[in-house]
Amino acid sequence: MKKNNENNNLNLYAVEDEAEKENQKSTKKLGKYSIQLASVSNANLIDKEWQRLKKIYIELSKENYNYKKVNLKNGKIFYRILVGEFNSKDAAKDFCKSILKKNNCIIRYYE
Repeated sequence: MKKNNENNNLNLYAVEDEAEKENQKSTKKLGKYSIQLASVSNANLIDKEWQRLKKIYIELSKENYNYKKVNLKNGKIFYRILVGEFNSKDAAKDFCKSILKKNNCIIRYYE
């Protein structure tokens, strides 16, 4: 049986934005850390993907999500689905391990 992803626009792999990486290195740490759970290429898929993720990670039903629109250098637009507003990267890692049961998560810093 072939698994249906509902839409080919869904991209669960992080698409790195080099400009964002450089900006993080050069700015003072005044913002918060979030965990990127997914990335979708269509804004209409954001809520649908959040609902799907809550079924996989039951503990997420107690959390609120946020998203960030990202314009990549190649001209494509993605919407990063984020959870948490952590004061430190370590706090985000702890959430990742305890709630998501993962050793590696994509942790983003936003002001």
